[in-house]
Amino acid sequence: MDKICFSILFLIVTMLTGCATPQALIHPQQGVIDLKPSQGKASLVVIREAMFKGSFGNWSVSFDGREVSRLSTGNYLFMEIEPGKHSLSNISFVEVPTIFTAEEGQTYCFNYDIPLSGGNAFESMSESDALVLMKKYVRVRLFF
Repeated sequence: MDKICFSILFLIVTMLTGCATPQALIHPQQGVIDLKPSQGKASLVVIREAMFKGSFGNWSVSFDGREVSRLSTGNYLFMEIEPGKHSLSNISFVEVPTIFTAEEGQTYCFNYDIPLSGGNAFESMSESDALVLMKKYVRVRLFF
């Protein structure tokens, strides 16, 4: 009986803490939310919602073919980008990249989820919906 209780407790603790964001990945400006880009730039937000589906592991986020960060559930990234045509993808999944054209002064928000039928993993979301999630999620650092 003790082995069963220990196994169940171990499983519960692993599930609750196994996907926590490592302290080293948390952005130093956690909690600071200003989506207005600098002059001549656009801004990009990618959010991985907290949900059980696909909850294990950190997923790679590639911007224009370059890995920029990894997101666990309940994480988001924010970065300023140049205006123009861009792509978002995950180098780990076989998927169709999400292509978008950024305009100066605009903010582009995407929800990052598992593509169920080989489609896009990044779906556009409203800035207001993104702000609601950003207030309760963890901002992660970029790799550059």
